[in-house]
Amino acid sequence: MLKRDNPFKLYLYRMENPYPPDVYYFHCGIVYCDTVFPLYISAMFDRDYKGGVNFPEFTGVWKYITDWQTIFRNYDRDNSGLIDKNELKQALTGFGYRLTDQFYDILIRKFDRQRRGQVAFDDFIQCCIVLQKLTDVFRRSDTDQDGWIQVSYEQYLSMVFSVI
Repeated sequence: MLKRDNPFKLYLYRMENPYPPDVYYFHCGIVYCDTVFPLYISAMFDRDYKGGVNFPEFTGVWKYITDWQTIFRNYDRDNSGLIDKNELKQALTGFGYRLTDQFYDILIRKFDRQRRGQVAFDDFIQCCIVLQKLTDVFRRSDTDQDGWIQVSYEQYLSMVFSVI
């Protein structure tokens, strides 16, 4: 649904179920959202830093969301609209991550805002983005690419704070 009251700015707000064709509605004006997901969208696509995306930027947002939706659906084996720990593990393993079961428990606790032991569509995207950003920062320090780095506490904090 797109309101025509301001055709130059589009703001994303979250809907719970990722399966209907109108998964995300775009509203011109105030942002109605209870999640940080639009902040990632805004940070990635709002090139003029005015809190929204203009229409040309919107096409990038739409492709980004539909690509993630396809990935989410591929790993949501039971079509519940949520990804459990095993489905998350399959997805991230498919992306090349090799993580322990204990770490998947941490990811579920961190990104499951509804405390059901599963992550919703926008939480899945947020998890993947944060994991990728942290991985990128780690790789910059892992010069021999062996999965190990030695950093001071302040270097570690700088690495983490560059992501969050």
